[in-house]
Amino acid sequence: LPALAKIDGIWHCVISGELFTVTKSGRTWAVTRAAESADQAPVASGRTRKEALSAALTVLSVSLALPEPSVTHVGARENARDGGVHITVEGVVSVFYRLERDGYVEPCGKCSGKGHILGYEYVEGGVCFNCRGLGSRDVPLPLEDRVNDVRRLADDTRKRDERFIIDTARRRAAWTAYATAEPEMAKWIEGDDSEFARDMRKLILSGKPMTPRQAQAARRAAGDYARRDERAAAEAAARAERIATARPLAEGETVAHEGTVTLAKVVDGAYGASKLLLVDAGDGLTLKVFSTSKAAWRAEEGDRLHIAGTAKAPQDDRYDGAPQTPVARPRVTLLATAEESDQVAA
Repeated sequence: LPALAKIDGIWHCVISGELFTVTKSGRTWAVTRAAESADQAPVASGRTRKEALSAALTVLSVSLALPEPSVTHVGARENARDGGVHITVEGVVSVFYRLERDGYVEPCGKCSGKGHILGYEYVEGGVCFNCRGLGSRDVPLPLEDRVNDVRRLADDTRKRDERFIIDTARRRAAWTAYATAEPEMAKWIEGDDSEFARDMRKLILSGKPMTPRQAQAARRAAGDYARRDERAAAEAAARAERIATARPLAEGETVAHEGTVTLAKVVDGAYGASKLLLVDAGDGLTLKVFSTSKAAWRAEEGDRLHIAGTAKAPQDDRYDGAPQTPVARPRVTLLATAEESDQVAA
């Protein structure tokens, strides 16, 4: 019968690579596909757990006995001058053994049985350190022994795969329980790519609790992450509002507007450096100015400017997509610096 393991107090087992739960309701045991599957109807049931598992194997047409290994003889090849055999357990494992003297050996996995590694001739002639140039780390054994080796390997492989499925389900259950109990902490761990967050996730998935100091540091980090998340959401909302309320001027319209500088940046162009200014003129109008005038060079973020010129075709901001109005032949007049504006407001 399948091996059983408890996850969150519920028996689980793996049948043919699929996870099942084994539960008791009243006097009846039921075998059901695990929660991640859409099919929640019991596969089989019985008066005892053993009876339910046996019935499930019958319904699923599954035999826990591994198929007998098949042996396929092959001719000479690059790493097997005298040929060899493929021993296969269908759907589980397949191993090639080459014929050597009076038995069979598995070729070295590092050099593919050649005894040397191409391109590393400058290191002791390219000899493979894994097999010491012999092409294999095995001693020749009879074919019957090799068949038994593959049979054991197939059994170990299947058990390893089943353990992986059970461990994955156990980690998923641990994370679900933690995320339910600590939603803010779970949100930080999932969203933050820091090493500390990754370490805490590993700790939770292993089923171990945080130490008091780890918990204190994690809560502080989760609070910082939540505040960053709130700021990002506020910025996204403001950006969406700017786009929704944007009012660019039509191409050819006259520009004669006052506004506040929201961006002042020196840019290099084909004809030398110039000053890029973004000016918020109110009512959703953003003017985009490239100028080399003295007033433009003096302008800083927060200053009040008067912009005159002719509107070009509207452009979308490369970062947030809000429409802007580029100004042709701009004339920039500094009305007040940011400090002067603050003094007036005070």
